[in-house]
Amino acid sequence: MTLARLLPLLALAAQASACATAVPASPTDIYQRVSASAVIVTTRTGSGSGTVILRGPRSSLVLTAQHVVEAQGRIVEVLVPYAAPELGKPTSRARVLYVDRDRDLALLESDAPLAAPALPVAAREPDLYEAVYMVAAPMGLAGTASPGVVSAKLEHDGAALWQVTGLTFFGSSGGTVANARGELVAVPVIVSTWNSIPIPQLGFAVPLPAIHTFLDRALASGAVAL
Repeated sequence: MTLARLLPLLALAAQASACATAVPASPTDIYQRVSASAVIVTTRTGSGSGTVILRGPRSSLVLTAQHVVEAQGRIVEVLVPYAAPELGKPTSRARVLYVDRDRDLALLESDAPLAAPALPVAAREPDLYEAVYMVAAPMGLAGTASPGVVSAKLEHDGAALWQVTGLTFFGSSGGTVANARGELVAVPVIVSTWNSIPIPQLGFAVPLPAIHTFLDRALASGAVAL
């Protein structure tokens, strides 16, 4: 079984004790669930966002944008803003396990289990104009959330991207775009600007099929040991 297909099963199994909320009933439920898995990735030169996608007995895997950790060496710091004390440490060093510069994705492994549950990676991509929910930490502001839609599916420099409406700003890169089930469907990577000024409600994200391919390749590379 591929990593992309395995992760939803592992994440759901880890959340079995919370099965009553496995399918959130309201935007509030969705934001709470997604925010619990959202992290801030801190580097020597700034910060970005990320999502815990697998929580193991010795470490956690975090999905983020490659440009967030580019040129930062192999070690960064991961902070869980809404840490659950019973789950582990709120802050941990993490090493960069695997990167894909073309897709602008990176996979990190923390030194210890993070105090955050894993968010399932969706199996099905959303339709055009389907509602999505964005959670990230622009400018380090943890848990910044907004609703939106997938308004276009396109290519940029040969890479697939989704245009996603919803509040984006510097530091949102690597965050979470979730569907109405509270599953990860995309990763924000581009903040649109005009004369270096961010354009609100207009951003671009790495789509779910590219995330599946990235995770499959990460497992095939031997970088990830489950």
